[in-house]
This record gives sequence, C-alpha cells and structure tokens, in this order.
Amino acid sequence: MLLVSLTLIFFAASITSLLDYVYLRSNYPAISESIRSLVSQTVVISLVLIIANVINVDWALLSVAIYAIIFKFIDDRYIIPNQKTDKNKKKPTIKDPYLEIAQDLCWFLIILIIIRSFLIQPYRVPSGSLEPTVDTGDFIMVNQFAYGLKIPILHYELFSIGKPQRGDIALFYYPKDPKKIYVKRIIGLPGDHVVYQNKRLMINGKVMPREDLGWYNNVNQFGVPENVKLFKEDLIGKQHNILLKPFTPDYGQTNIIVPKGQYFVLGDNRDNSNDSRFWGTVPESSFIGKAFLVWLSWDANEWRVRWNRIGTML
Repeated sequence: MLLVSLTLIFFAASITSLLDYVYLRSNYPAISESIRSLVSQTVVISLVLIIANVINVDWALLSVAIYAIIFKFIDDRYIIPNQKTDKNKKKPTIKDPYLEIAQDLCWFLIILIIIRSFLIQPYRVPSGSLEPTVDTGDFIMVNQFAYGLKIPILHYELFSIGKPQRGDIALFYYPKDPKKIYVKRIIGLPGDHVVYQNKRLMINGKVMPREDLGWYNNVNQFGVPENVKLFKEDLIGKQHNILLKPFTPDYGQTNIIVPKGQYFVLGDNRDNSNDSRFWGTVPESSFIGKAFLVWLSWDANEWRVRWNRIGTML
C-alpha cells in the first residue's frame, strides 16, 4: 500500500504540472497566479479524494495530507517570497484573497486528516445487518478515540482509553479479510460463555430476556417487503431492538467461550447478518471505534434522504 500512496502523490504532482502547462499555453495570461493556484489544488485534491472511494481510504487520505504539506512548504518558501512587496520592499505582502484561500485550504485538509485519522471516522452502512437500529444507507460517525489512540494505517495502539463494551455498536476490520470493514453489536466479552440456539441468546448460562413488540414491516436489500418479528432484547442492562424471522430455520447456532482478547459480535437483524456465529470472534486490535451518531441517511430504493434518521444517537 506504500506504493499506492507514492503513486497518488506522484499523480497529484503530475496533474498540477499539467495544469501549470495548460495555463502557460493558454491565451488568458490575465488570470492571477493565486486563482490558478487555488483551482489547481482544488482539482488535484478532489481527484485524489475520488480515488479514495475506490481504494483503501486511509492511504488515499495520507497521500492528500502529504501532498498538502508539500504544497504548503513550497508555497511558503518559494511562491510567497516572490509575490509583490510593498514600496519599501522590506517584507512580502499578500493582497490577493484567493492565495490566502488556497493556503487555508491546505491547513484545512491537514486538520481534516488529523481528525479523520485519530478522532472521528465516517462510515456508510452498506447492509441491513443492524436493522432496525441502523438502516441500510445510514452514514454513521465513529469515535475512534473510544478504544484507544492508534497510529493510522499501521493500527498500532499508542495508549488505551477504554475497552470495547457489551452493547456497543462497533466498527472493526473483518478478521477473515482485514481490507473489509464491518459494523456489528458487541455481545460477548473475553471469557464469556455465549450460546445462540433456537433464536435465543444466552450469556454465561442466562437467557437474555426479550419483549415481543409485534410484526415489523421490513424491506430487504432487493426492495422486497418482509414481515419479521420485532423484539426488545435486554443485554444485561442494555436494551436494544432486534429482528427475527420466526419461520426461517436457525442456521446460526453457536456455543462458544470467547477467548482472551477476543469479542463476540452479532447483528441486530439476527436472521440477516454475517457475524461471529459464522466466522468467529473479533480480536481487540481489529476494532476501529464506537459508532455514536447517524449524520445522514439515504434510501436508495426510494432515492431520497431519510430526514427523520439524521441526528439519531446510537
């Protein structure tokens, strides 16, 4: 992935050079250097961020940060000193607001990268495995600081802030393929005896009580309505809603003692979730953070924003 990052930086520099060449060959010399600089950086950074949606986002964002820092260094060292000075020529002055905007854009990106890498991470939920709590198309905010401060990309923990807790909706790297990111609810802690049988959850020999809330009109990923049962489950003091298909066989039966340093996770949509019942537990080192807010929600079936979902606390 280091090669990917270097390639992106080279790509950004190449696009900048191309824009410079086009500007010099154009018939519009009246365009100020500052406007050209602002346009160039906006185009380059936008292209790199678009690529971030295709490849590993951490490496793409790191590339943008490095590129922004390099541009800021060159700007301060070579461009600004060559700007027009005042009459006494004692120090350079910046009178064009566009150049200041271009500089501010770089600092904004640097701050954005720091926040994105260490504190808050946005994530778009691609499936309905956590319905009815989290809907398909929800954009959630994840507190990366909740479980400790980690170095981006390397995922090395500098120091621990707290441990994953039962009931947390957590973002983590899929143990079978760390390139994939999953979001599930933490059910079992290290040392817990977890049994899931006949669609009932037991932890350390105790059946988790649940309240039948009736039928729930659910729409699957293909837009087909499904009638499923809605329950309120009490997860040792933490209540949340779950969905069950009463007439679907229980394919996810499990009986496990959660190993040390591992966690057992489930989706709230129990009959429509690929979770620890099928591929095992999640190492503590794989957790990214705790989801806490829905900041946007998009219904792809009806092609509209779910305004009532915005601001939902998780």
